[in-house]
Amino acid sequence: MPLPRIACFHGGGSTAPIFAVQCSRLQKQLDADFQLVFFEAPFERSAGPGVLPFFDEKTYGPYKTWFLSTDEARQDGSSEEGGEDGVERVLSLMRAQGEGGNGPLMAGEGQVEKISIPTFHLHGLRDKQLEPGRQQMKTYYDAKTTKLMEIDYHHAMPWNKEDLEGFAGFLREAYASVTTKNET
Repeated sequence: MPLPRIACFHGGGSTAPIFAVQCSRLQKQLDADFQLVFFEAPFERSAGPGVLPFFDEKTYGPYKTWFLSTDEARQDGSSEEGGEDGVERVLSLMRAQGEGGNGPLMAGEGQVEKISIPTFHLHGLRDKQLEPGRQQMKTYYDAKTTKLMEIDYHHAMPWNKEDLEGFAGFLREAYASVTTKNET
């Protein structure tokens, strides 16, 4: 039987292979339970914050983003994408491809239909983008189907064993609670 899949979307100025490397220790924790599937953003841009020098362009480029921007600071990577980290683009793509709904979500609409498929979120309490991330969850995701874990970390996939095991356990428990609700 195929494993359940978790969709993984990288940040702006990164790539799916970079995010796969960043999630490699988490993947080892979850190998028996889930398949992580990494999606690649469609548009090229320069390296995002924290990407260089480890993820050099020759090996990991070109770097990508989920949206085209007329804001040169965003396009060239000199400004962080923050809370707009492409979520509008990703949600639009998910709605266009997913079950039901009223078509794609569009950034800037007064009323936003919230994503009601199960989503799992990890926030670092020392992340400079923590508040925009919290606002993003509140704005775009249905609280009834959203699971959140916050850890004492920055804006990166955790590498220490305790946080990794905690996040892997969180994903297993969150998935079990979602599948249990769907069976009743």
